[in-house]
Amino acid sequence: MRNKHCILPWFLVALSLHAAAQIPNAKKTYREQAFLHTDRNCYLAGETVWMKMYTVNDDTTDGFHSAIGYIDLYNESSRMPSIQAKLLLDSLSHAAGTLEIPDSLPTGSYRLRAYTRNMEQYGLFYEKNIRIVNTFEPVPRLQKQKGLPAPVAYHLQASTNAGHFGKRQPVKITINSFDDTHAPIVANLSAAVYRMNALQSLDSPDIRQLAVPQQSHYLSKDTFHLPEPYNQVLTGRITDKKTGAPLQVPVMITVTGQSPRFYCIPATRDGDFSLDLQGYSGNADVIVQAYTPTHNGYLVTVYSPFTDFTPPRTPAFFTEENNDSSRTSAAMDASLQRQLLEDHIGAQVWQTFYGDSILPAPARFRDTTFFFTKPEEEVMLDDYTRFTTVEEVFREFIKTVMVRKYGDTLHLHVLNSQLVNPKFFDTDPLILLDGVPVFDNKRIFALNPLQLRKVSVMAHKAFYPGGVFNGVVSIQTYAGDMAGYKLDPNAMVADYSGTELPLQFYVPNYARKNVPSMPDQRNTLYWNPAVQTDSNGNGAISFYTGDEPGVYCLVLQGLSAQGKPCYTFSTFTVE
Repeated sequence: MRNKHCILPWFLVALSLHAAAQIPNAKKTYREQAFLHTDRNCYLAGETVWMKMYTVNDDTTDGFHSAIGYIDLYNESSRMPSIQAKLLLDSLSHAAGTLEIPDSLPTGSYRLRAYTRNMEQYGLFYEKNIRIVNTFEPVPRLQKQKGLPAPVAYHLQASTNAGHFGKRQPVKITINSFDDTHAPIVANLSAAVYRMNALQSLDSPDIRQLAVPQQSHYLSKDTFHLPEPYNQVLTGRITDKKTGAPLQVPVMITVTGQSPRFYCIPATRDGDFSLDLQGYSGNADVIVQAYTPTHNGYLVTVYSPFTDFTPPRTPAFFTEENNDSSRTSAAMDASLQRQLLEDHIGAQVWQTFYGDSILPAPARFRDTTFFFTKPEEEVMLDDYTRFTTVEEVFREFIKTVMVRKYGDTLHLHVLNSQLVNPKFFDTDPLILLDGVPVFDNKRIFALNPLQLRKVSVMAHKAFYPGGVFNGVVSIQTYAGDMAGYKLDPNAMVADYSGTELPLQFYVPNYARKNVPSMPDQRNTLYWNPAVQTDSNGNGAISFYTGDEPGVYCLVLQGLSAQGKPCYTFSTFTVE
């Protein structure tokens, strides 16, 4: 045993040196740039924005790239974010995501902003204008959009199997990607096909801006944000509630949910703490509290990872002479009124008949282990006869935990299974209720055992960066709500969303037999954020037209494996 204790410090030192070697040089300026491709540029309230974010690093020798992309949607009038989202960037610095536009969002000019925390530190952003029309409310007089620009191609060509198509017919598109010498290159692209009308506009191929360094018109922030090369980083500060002085104490953090996660990390002498949240996606609460049993008055602040820059004003999408919100759609051009009605009906038809067809994409990260190692004992309480007290549950079912009574309080002692002759620890373990550390044993034993689903035990010492515990007992409820257990009044509960859970765009397949006869009034026929060309520069996509006639735009854009921007735009007609 003595030799093991001698080896452990050297192992921890080597581990910390290895971890330090993996962290990028914070003093170096990494100039990342971003680009955002959306399926269209005009939406109705209640619709979905499908998008893909690209980032590139101007230092090709370093290999650094951020793991998390941030998206803000804000209104011209309020100039405050209406929707915010986080996207998980893959190894190619690409991320696909969606924004659900609420039915309550007012008509207006909006701006989508894409950035990483590394970009935000140096005041670098990518922004594009979109507009949103709320057809559930009176609509101000809209400005007609310009006609179609001439087809353009840049390191990319696309051709359809025909120039005109009927309703519900297959469309096949072949793709070729090439460099400046027309040699084939591998490209990762996103493809959008949507109906062009008086409401829609088409961006110029501004993805070509990624080919040259861009200067930002923003000023850099004074507060330094840690880059996120691997996962999103939660940052915050803990201070004394009365004096405001920073506290250098361990901080316990729980990510709630059906699969909760627990962390214990130390705060610096300035009271700051940061945590790498690996694989954290979806919406959940983050509960932060100090591991200071003798200190009752502390204040925890969790910083927002999103930027707080005030954006500049965006161009108006309404006629300047009639920009009065009291003017209703009756004052608009008849073609625009008709287009709004068609789009409104199409959106409602989609929600009614196809709304449940959008399914989550396969998860990229799946972690089913609650601890950083497999627990020695895991008991599903439904497998046994249910008792009426928590004390009986532990005495009868949990072999690696012993119940002891000191005075008027019951205690749980965990078995140290790593000893040659295992014995129980003399002090209480770390007790987690739905991932939240609890220190009041009387309230634990007062819980209703019929609300408890599972008990897991780590039957040995548990080492966290912020503390060492004599075992861990994890109790999980059915509802994940701590069975009514009240948190420490000093604990801070933050609505800290994780990266967005990706969705799969639905494309009906009319080649199948017995296809349900439902109206198909889609304005966006196709969206695919993962179109790939091979080593010969060849690729292909296919989809079906719907029931709406008109001119449809095909927009393909992305980056080659060497970071070369690629773009093409063309049209076809559905009759």
